[in-house]
Amino acid sequence: MLDLVSPLIFRRAEDEPDDAFLRGYQAAGGPVPLDDPGVRRRLGLYRLHLYLLMTVEMPSRAITVDSDPGRVARLAELLDRELAALTEP
Repeated sequence: MLDLVSPLIFRRAEDEPDDAFLRGYQAAGGPVPLDDPGVRRRLGLYRLHLYLLMTVEMPSRAITVDSDPGRVARLAELLDRELAALTEP
């Protein structure tokens, strides 16, 4: 499942079952049960991990709120969305 996060960055595989990358992934390795709650939770946790890494790496890359406010805001929104999704049944 981790393989589905970075290629679909800022998007959710479970929301785009017809994405070309996902179709190729499934053609090579078999179906991915995107409707399975456990799979959806894992994908959410992997996205959360990626967005946290992108956030904590910003200072070492000289990215600040002043230098790139759009990136900071987008990552904050994505983190909020993934955290909220974890509380859903």
